[in-house]
Amino acid sequence: MIRNQNEYSNAFAKAMEIIADKKIDQAEISSTIQGFITECRDASIGEYIVQYQDSRIIVYGDPNTKYKNGAKVYVYVPNGDFSQYKIILSTTDRIATDYIEDYAGEEYYDIGENLLQKRNVIEICSYKPGEYIIYS
Repeated sequence: MIRNQNEYSNAFAKAMEIIADKKIDQAEISSTIQGFITECRDASIGEYIVQYQDSRIIVYGDPNTKYKNGAKVYVYVPNGDFSQYKIILSTTDRIATDYIEDYAGEEYYDIGENLLQKRNVIEICSYKPGEYIIYS
């Protein structure tokens, strides 16, 4: 039984703490974790295996970005649920040694005219109507 105002205030604060803790436990909060690339399963869709703590999880990255084994990456886990589709956000250090350069070769082919070598005036429109950059 509550005997005075102080006990009433303490009981009310404790009840609020219990309610808040329960809401936090029930909340679906997304998280970002750090892990290491251990394997590329399918580069065409950006599927990798990442070592996170004592687990290996399947994650997906941009198919145009290739990661080396051992690269330390940030992985987005929606709603903190590891059974959902997890996404590689970036490497933790963002250094070039974590990526694999994917060159098809050293040759480049022109697929159109080189507008910068032409002597004609080129008008390039910005996102603002009526503004143009004239290049000649």
